[in-house]
Amino acid sequence: MDDFVLIHNDKEYLKYCLKEISKILSNIGLSLNNKTMIQRLSYGITFLKWKFILKENGKVYMCLPKKWLSKKKRKISRVLEKEKQGYVLIGTSQKCLNGIIAYASQGNTYVKRNKLLKWYREKK
Repeated sequence: MDDFVLIHNDKEYLKYCLKEISKILSNIGLSLNNKTMIQRLSYGITFLKWKFILKENGKVYMCLPKKWLSKKKRKISRVLEKEKQGYVLIGTSQKCLNGIIAYASQGNTYVKRNKLLKWYREKK
């Protein structure tokens, strides 16, 4: 795994850590990519396709990106079309939907999951 996040309340300390990490990586022939940044935690951090947002009450919310719902609808639509054409077994789209819902249930995605389920019922 090559992704990591450092969280600290002192911005200067994070800058120091960034320099030290860059030094260590350059010694072994690696470098950080251009997405490396220091930012406020309240802006949210995207990590492993999830967006983590720190709210004022101290809670961390784990959300999916804005485009997630439309991407999953397209994926299920393709599977539904293949079902209708007989290229895949009937019920494959339901299994696909179940997998997507299970993945999404790991975070704060109640509204997105319900929208996807409603869309699927109307589509089928």
